[in-house]
Amino acid sequence: MNNSIDTVLKEAYTLVEPSIEDRRYVARVADTCLNNVKMIASRYEDVSDVMLVGSYAKDTWLKDSVDIDIFVKIKPTVDSMRFESIGKSIGFEALKDYNPYLRYSQHPYVEAIVDGIRVNVVPCYDVAIGNWKSAADRSPYHTLYMLDRLDDAKRREVRLLKRFMKVIGIYGAEIAVQGFSGYVCEVLVLIYGSFINTLVRASRWREGEVISLDQANTYTRVNASDNSALIIIDPIDKHRNLGSAISYECVGRFILAARNFLAKPSIDYFKYSKNTTDINIKQTKDKPLC
Repeated sequence: MNNSIDTVLKEAYTLVEPSIEDRRYVARVADTCLNNVKMIASRYEDVSDVMLVGSYAKDTWLKDSVDIDIFVKIKPTVDSMRFESIGKSIGFEALKDYNPYLRYSQHPYVEAIVDGIRVNVVPCYDVAIGNWKSAADRSPYHTLYMLDRLDDAKRREVRLLKRFMKVIGIYGAEIAVQGFSGYVCEVLVLIYGSFINTLVRASRWREGEVISLDQANTYTRVNASDNSALIIIDPIDKHRNLGSAISYECVGRFILAARNFLAKPSIDYFKYSKNTTDINIKQTKDKPLC
């Protein structure tokens, strides 16, 4: 790593790392909401546990962007209609002082803005690994997996990668973006070791690249529609390709931005600006995208 990159990253760390005041503020909101959810959930015999998941729980959140995700774990014997009903009832009651509203993924969940912070109360089934009944069931395992493997240094590297992706417009798994999720950023840093190593490896990606913590893993595409640009193996579900949700365009943007940053490091890659995104997507001559 040359001095130019060192200098840029030193400044970038100050843009992504939450301060002590940030942490105290978010922790107060998280503790209040978590306790509310636990209190309401205790009235339901079908609820087995309540836990924090996501970037806040894993301490990989950015200082300018944090959601608090509270998952209500429901016994697998509960049918889908009651599953949704329990999730909605607990969420609305626990967040009733904050004008809660419904959001939808595979199933509905409750969201509210609490003192400026987005809080989600999401039901999931309390199942063993591999016995998934809803799309949310993996999230508690993702959180526990990362808590066991990310140290403070790697959390900082994850924050850099997230911010880099946010600035160039490829962060977020929602359909409108079809980009890299926070969990994918964590997986990439675990596999490659650091933010810079992730950029170095990404700059050489080719179409259909298999990215896995298990070097012996031989992933086979589940079906003909799995034509993703990347194959990123979910560490807790070896048959799941995290890359299937990422568009070719977002992969291409990341590859080009990685090449350009390594060739000419700049703090602009960590500051929100239209010009930064425009620069990053210019293709380097004679280098194919994938």
